[in-house]
Amino acid sequence: MVEELLAIAAAYGLGICLMHLLHGRFAREAVHIVFLTNHAGSTIEWHLRSIALTSWIQARNTSVTVLDEGSTDDTVRIAARLVQNPRLHWNVVSVSSAEEAERWLKEAQGVDQVIRLRGFSGEDETAEAASLP
Repeated sequence: MVEELLAIAAAYGLGICLMHLLHGRFAREAVHIVFLTNHAGSTIEWHLRSIALTSWIQARNTSVTVLDEGSTDDTVRIAARLVQNPRLHWNVVSVSSAEEAERWLKEAQGVDQVIRLRGFSGEDETAEAASLP
């Protein structure tokens, strides 16, 4: 009886491994996402955690850079706290202006997607995603 149950569990395990291999789950390319933030403290954590969960579900290596344009709220502190998540490769960069952020983006290599999170003291934050060629 025990041997039969072990054989069934082994068959399921082999089937799962085969499906992962067939779908290229182990050979997926890494993705680099840049969050361009300005006063987005109230929503940055939600966005970063959803990227971490999606990356984990898809078993995809993901690199996340939070590029902050001089926020005076808790945006950088919240992002820095989440850097400790081992699922992703995190980087938090603070710049002083939007022009410096644009220069950083032009010089960056391998950026797949830029997500702009803007908040204006008291107004709602907006999110805008743009895929790069």
